[in-house]
Amino acid sequence: MRRRSSASSPRSCPTCARPSYPPEASLPPRAQRPPATTIGWRERVDLPALGLTGIVAKIDSGARTSALHATRLERFSRDGAPWLRFRVPHAGLLETVICEAPLVDRRAIRNTSGIAEARPVIVTTLVIAGRRWPIEVSLADRAGMTHPLILGRTALRRRGLLVDVGRSFLTTRRGVDMALRESGGTVTPPESLPEDTP
Repeated sequence: MRRRSSASSPRSCPTCARPSYPPEASLPPRAQRPPATTIGWRERVDLPALGLTGIVAKIDSGARTSALHATRLERFSRDGAPWLRFRVPHAGLLETVICEAPLVDRRAIRNTSGIAEARPVIVTTLVIAGRRWPIEVSLADRAGMTHPLILGRTALRRRGLLVDVGRSFLTTRRGVDMALRESGGTVTPPESLPEDTP
């Protein structure tokens, strides 16, 4: 019986071999962010997909999800997907606006009294300060509330917005003119802002 030579070099296991990695590439410099846009604690916004313009929204960073005042919710199916039809009383119109939107979720959301209630959630486009992007909005009867729309922090996160809690309507023409006079020209007019593509 032939003995194996102890001097022979051990064979490397291909599965245990240490992988070789390419040299790390140097990361490109971090892109400069555009200057933040200052908005007030109340702003007039548009929800064009719902046919709503000039709605007074309260900016509420304490709320996670945005909420829109809606009544007479009706669920129906369109192309096999669940949709909602609802009515939004608009202060600037003589009649309520009938809206339709796809239903994306149903969540337990705490109301102003801290009580959790199940609410339908839709996705629609928000237009504020000349920019637009999609947001999630829960639908609830806010008849006893001052503002028909609450914009929560998830709708405004990472959008380069700063909230001035002492002023309102900074993105409207009159509000911008007033803010420019008070701040010495540090507020960017909304018509000069780029649009965010959804």
